[in-house]
Order: sequence, then C-alpha cells, then structure tokens
Amino acid sequence: TLAKLGIPRTTFYRWYGRYLQRGEAGLQDQSQKPKHVWNRIPDDVRRKVVKLALKETELSPRELAVTFTDKESYFVSEASTYRILKAHDLITSPAFIVIKAANEFKDKMDLSHFSAAPSARLCHLAFEGDRELFNDVANEVDRVRLRIFSVPET
Repeated sequence: TLAKLGIPRTTFYRWYGRYLQRGEAGLQDQSQKPKHVWNRIPDDVRRKVVKLALKETELSPRELAVTFTDKESYFVSEASTYRILKAHDLITSPAFIVIKAANEFKDKMDLSHFSAAPSARLCHLAFEGDRELFNDVANEVDRVRLRIFSVPET
C-alpha cells in the first residue's frame, strides 16, 4: 500500500511514532529548521565581547579575541569577534589614501639606491609594466653614468 502511495516505509514509521507519542497533533507539519545551531556563540558571550570592545576601543579584533579568551576563559576566534563587532557597527574602515605611483614618483629621481645594481631596478620596472617610469629612470641612470665616467676636459 505504501509503495502505491509513493511513501517510503521509514517516513511512515516516523509518522506512526509521532502519532503514538502525541496523537493527531504529532501529524501536523513541522518546521525543518533546527531548534538550535550547534556552533552558535551564545548571546550572553556576544554581549560580553561587545562590552569588552567598547571598554578596550584601541584593540583590533585579533587582540580583542585573545584578550577575551584570557579574561573569560571562553575561546572566541578572531573571525567570530570580527563578525560580532561588524554586526554592532563597531568595525571602522581603515584610513588610507589611494595614490597612483606615477603621481607620487614623478620627478623624484633619487638614484642613490642605484649604486649596487641599477640594472636590477630597471628590470623590475620593466617587469611591472610602468613604461614611462622605466624610461625616466633609464635616462637618469645613463646621465649619472656619463657624469661618473666622463673624462674631464683639461
């Protein structure tokens, strides 16, 4: 009979067991969602992490995780600490300024570091693909070499 209805025997016996335990109420549809997640950090621990973060504002998530583990004897990973702080808007973006290398290094030709191996630096610049900077440095190196090796006129 179960085969004709397309119901596996295991499903029938699970339904039957629920019927025997709770009657018709056991046959109602039930949520497939688990009642609790096995690795979820408890809410009271989350509150303690936030409280410590507000108290120790200069600590990074990594330092905060270590400090929390030391003080509370409860391990919370750096990643979990970061997610907890982010959920409470306690993570600030790092302060940084994006600049283009061409803007920063244009007309700044300090060649004192070229004394050992200028060709290595030129190869690096060529590899990096900054053609304009490569040409500028190559020309400056040539000028320096000419000044060093030129014979003074007498």
